[in-house]
Amino acid sequence: DDYSFRLKQFGKLCQLSGADIFGFQEVRYDFSRRNFRGPSQVHHLELELGQYQYLFQPAMAFSQDIETFGRVEEGVAIFLRYPIVNHSYILLPKRLNDPQDFHQRVCLHAEVKTPIFGSV
Repeated sequence: DDYSFRLKQFGKLCQLSGADIFGFQEVRYDFSRRNFRGPSQVHHLELELGQYQYLFQPAMAFSQDIETFGRVEEGVAIFLRYPIVNHSYILLPKRLNDPQDFHQRVCLHAEVKTPIFGSV
């Protein structure tokens, strides 16, 4: 299907870039649908970027399917080629004067150990 094809192409592009770190936003993890039909994007990115370690930090969670008790988390992810030494996150405030702003935001921090610079 189109999602699987695009994900594989994206994985190839990431691999060809040779980047040590990738940061992703609006990444979803759907607890009720861990198969390759999506949208468990964290798991799918893990399959495509297998040599990278990763962190996923949800910013918000919501119900997707009441019949199967499906829960979806959406947040940010960092995929790193180097070992993760430490990590933390901060939930960022919503704009209280905007009644349409119901999305929680998050900032994810990672400290990694590199062979040349040590911990960064």
